Amino acid sequence: MRSLNFKLQTLNLKLLVGVVLAFLLLTSNLTLHASNLQPPISNLQYPAWIEPRSLNITNLVGQVPDDLLKGVIISSYPWDGIVLFESSSLSGDTMVITTTIHGRLHYWGTTLGCLGQVPRSDEMGSAVPQSYLRVYTPGGTEVTSQITGGNYWSATLTQPLAGTATWQGRYDSLPLTISQSDQGLELPANVGCDLHLSGSYTELSGVFTLPRPAAVPAVDVVSTQSATYWSYIGIGEVGRFRPLMAQMQARYPERHTYIGMSIPPDANYVFAVYQPMPGDYTGQPYDASDPNRSLPSAGTTRLRALNLSGDLANFGAFPLQITWQDADLTSSSAPYLPAQRNPSKFTAPEFVIPPGVLYDDCFIFGTCSNDVLTTIYNTHAPITLVYLSVSAPTAGCELIPLKFAGPYWEPAEENLTPPAGMAASGSPETHTIYLPALSKSPDLSQCPCGYFNAEGQMIGYVDR
Repeated sequence: MRSLNFKLQTLNLKLLVGVVLAFLLLTSNLTLHASNLQPPISNLQYPAWIEPRSLNITNLVGQVPDDLLKGVIISSYPWDGIVLFESSSLSGDTMVITTTIHGRLHYWGTTLGCLGQVPRSDEMGSAVPQSYLRVYTPGGTEVTSQITGGNYWSATLTQPLAGTATWQGRYDSLPLTISQSDQGLELPANVGCDLHLSGSYTELSGVFTLPRPAAVPAVDVVSTQSATYWSYIGIGEVGRFRPLMAQMQARYPERHTYIGMSIPPDANYVFAVYQPMPGDYTGQPYDASDPNRSLPSAGTTRLRALNLSGDLANFGAFPLQITWQDADLTSSSAPYLPAQRNPSKFTAPEFVIPPGVLYDDCFIFGTCSNDVLTTIYNTHAPITLVYLSVSAPTAGCELIPLKFAGPYWEPAEENLTPPAGMAASGSPETHTIYLPALSKSPDLSQCPCGYFNAEGQMIGYVDR
C-alpha cells in the first residue's frame, strides 16, 4: 500500500513538473528546436500523407560547389520575380547565402521573394528554415529597413486546401510581422515569401543568414551533363507574349526540346542550371506601360517518364526515381496525380524568348520583323543538369507517405487543422517550439515516402 501511495505521489509530481515546464516554455522568449527536446513525444501526429517538396538550396550549400550552383533560380513567383544564387559561406553551424533578386515593380514599391518556394498547382514547394535577410542595392546601399510588410507560407507539414487545378491558394499564407535586428529581417520557416519594399528596384542583392538545419542529407555530386535547347513553340499560356507566339506558330512548326538524361546508377536527384528568360510573360499583351515586361523570369521544366511530370517551375533538386504526372494530363476525377517511375528525359524551359535575345516590345504587339523571328528561332541556350546522390540521415527525420492531390481533390474535414509538430512556425511575437521527430519503424508499403526534418524540409525519399 505504501508502495502504491509512493508511486501515485511520484506520478503526481511528474505531472506537476510537466505542467510547470510547459508553462515556462510558453511564457519564455526562447525558440526551441528538435535537438533541445528529449526524449521524443510519442503521441505526435502527422497527416496520412504530404505532398513532395524539392531539396532546398540550404541542403546543398557546403556540399555542392558554388560554381555549380551559381545562377540557379532558387525561387520564382510572378508577383515577386526571381531569386538567383550567387555564393555561400559556412562558419560552424551558420550559413550565409548571397543572392541576386529581380523583384517586381508596383505603383507603391517592389515585391520580392526569398529562399522558399510556394507550391502552386502541380509544382513542388521547397522549405527553408528560419532565416535573417538583409537587402542591398547593386551599389551596396542597404535598404532592408524599406521592407514594410508581406506574407509567407508556413513550412508546417500539412495537406493542401485544394486540388492541383487551383493555381494558387492551395496553402494558406500568413501575414509577416516585421521584426528587424542586427542580423536583418527575421523570416519564419517557410515555403515561400512575398515581401513588400517601399522603394522601386529591378535588381537587389539579398543576403540570407541562417543556422544549418538540425538534420541535413549527405549530398555528393555524381556527374554533370551539358546540353542546349531552343525556344518553345506550341500550345499553352504565354501571357503577354501571345502575339509573339502567334507569329512564331504562323512561321515555324511546333517544337519543345527534350534532353535525354545520362543518369549515373547511383544518382537519385537532379537539378538544372539555366539562364532566366529575358522578359516576364505575366501580364497582358499590348500594354507597354508595365515596367515588369522586360524583367528576367523563370520557366517551366519537367521530367518525362511515360507522361510529363508536373511543372518544375522553381529551382530545386528533384527526385529522379519517381515523378508525379502533370495535372493537365490527369483525369479530373482522379483523387491523386499518378506516380511515375524512372523518367528518362528532361524538358527544357518553355521559354518563348531564349536567353541571348534582347527584349523588344514587338514581343507584346506581334509586330516582330522576319529578322527578329529568325533570330529567336535559331538561338540556342545552354543548360546543365547536375546529378546528385542524396542520403537522408537516419535520425532527426520523420518518414511520411507522399501523394500529390488530384486536380479537384478536396480535403477531409479532419485534415483542415494543421498538425502539431515539425516546422511549426510563427511571427517573432509568437513562441515557436520545434518538436522532435518520432522514432518508429515506417510502413514501407505506404511509400513512396519522404524524409522530413524538423524544419519541414524533405531531404530524401524512399520509393517503395
